[in-house]
Amino acid sequence: MLIVGSGGGEHILTALAENASPVVGIEMNPIVIDMVERRFADVGGGLFHYPGVRVELAEGRSYIARTQERFDVISFTLIDTWAATAGGAFSLTENYLFTMRSFDEYLDHLSDRGMIAIKRWRDAEDYVLRMVLLGRAALEARGQTKPENCIFVAADDSFVNILIKKQPFTMNEMMRALGVVEKFGLKTLYAPYLGDGDERMRDMIRTTDLAGWLAGQEQDLSPPTDDKPFFFNTVRPAHLLDAFKQSWSSKIRNVGTLILLLVFAIVSVLVLALIGGPLLFMKKHRMLLGANLRAAFYFALIGLGFLTIEIALMQSFILYLGHPTLTLSVFLATLLVSGAAGSAASSALGRERPKRTAVIVAILIASVALAIRAASPQIFAATLGLPTVARGLITAAMVFPLGFLMGIPFPLGVRAVREDETVRGCSPSTPPRPCSAPSPPSRSRWPPVSPSPPPSPSPPISPPPSRSRRRSDSERDRPIAAERAENKKVTGLRRLRVTGDSEPKRSADSIFRVSTGQSATTTGVYRMSPTGGAVGDPEA
Repeated sequence: MLIVGSGGGEHILTALAENASPVVGIEMNPIVIDMVERRFADVGGGLFHYPGVRVELAEGRSYIARTQERFDVISFTLIDTWAATAGGAFSLTENYLFTMRSFDEYLDHLSDRGMIAIKRWRDAEDYVLRMVLLGRAALEARGQTKPENCIFVAADDSFVNILIKKQPFTMNEMMRALGVVEKFGLKTLYAPYLGDGDERMRDMIRTTDLAGWLAGQEQDLSPPTDDKPFFFNTVRPAHLLDAFKQSWSSKIRNVGTLILLLVFAIVSVLVLALIGGPLLFMKKHRMLLGANLRAAFYFALIGLGFLTIEIALMQSFILYLGHPTLTLSVFLATLLVSGAAGSAASSALGRERPKRTAVIVAILIASVALAIRAASPQIFAATLGLPTVARGLITAAMVFPLGFLMGIPFPLGVRAVREDETVRGCSPSTPPRPCSAPSPPSRSRWPPVSPSPPPSPSPPISPPPSRSRRRSDSERDRPIAAERAENKKVTGLRRLRVTGDSEPKRSADSIFRVSTGQSATTTGVYRMSPTGGAVGDPEA
């Protein structure tokens, strides 16, 4: 007997009480195993070490796919908690235990008279119906012509027990099952060869037009697949808003989907308000956005492509490595390292035509991703029995070429944008045409004026021999620097200052700032004599 989700060992004790041997338990949480074997060993009594009992640390489906054993019973007893389902967690995550492919693997690992035993909550009727329908679809896919004779369903007030046999129930086996139902006070919801039970379930199992029956249901009860492994999401897109009007027991099973929809709406509103809103009121950024709209779209597609490829491939590698945390670590680490290597190698690619190179790389990425998706089932089947370290290395080898190519488009896009800015004159090295509206000139004074005590009288300075001490009013108003440097732009600030003598004297310091184009400035300080002549060294 194989028990998926052995937990603290309750179901192992039940199997031992019915003389089942050997019993193999599968538990993916190492803390639970540690608690039973070490921390609470006196309470458990060494249950996991009883004769004929073996507990493996693994994910259920991955272990079943790797093992070569055959079992009379494969049991799934309340392995997902109602608290998590009520919170909507399972509507937002994948569940690879209950898909068409997983049921086919379970049936492969059953003995000829073996069966799958599943226990679920009775309140969640849509989940019960979907589980039964999944069993019927898996049997039909294997060529079973009488799947309605391979299913037995009984329930009490809280739980539903589903039995799915590899071969049809014999009359003797069915009578024994009915005896157990009567012994424990259960109610038969469906039994082969009988006409009573739950009408809806009986119609679902025995109908010859399954597609028509599914189309007439309010919930989506179609069998999940590995490409769509959302067993706990039964709400149809057309009925999303109607889910709010359902009773609480029905609503909580689909609240995860509603939460996902609300989060998407909230994020969209915040993006428009915090990013799009300011752009409407900032003319400068609107100009920049319009000039680089194609570049923004290109980089957005890079991010979307990363997420799409990463999520799609990671789902398939979860089955191969056997644990979501291990898969996340190996897959993301390989993708980041290989992406960094691709970015570093991109400097040698597309030097002349980066846009053309980016298109070629995008085609290669799509081709490699599709090739991995197509070849992974055969590779996984051939190497699934290898140790975890070996499977981790194979995963890294498969992901590295894809990650290397995925690291190239971003630096190529940066290079292409830089070239476009250079052509438009937006590069810092090409100042002729600004990329945006010019900023207004600074209103600050130059140089800054700070209060200082009046200067002490200084002896008169002899004027330069080449200049006259007397100038006309028009010559006095023209800066001396303009006479010495043609085509130089002169801006100045004249500040009058009174000397500290007892009699005010008419004197002034004229400060001129001389700039040539974009080069550094040259400052000249000139003192005007009381008679109006300019004295002082212009290069001071």
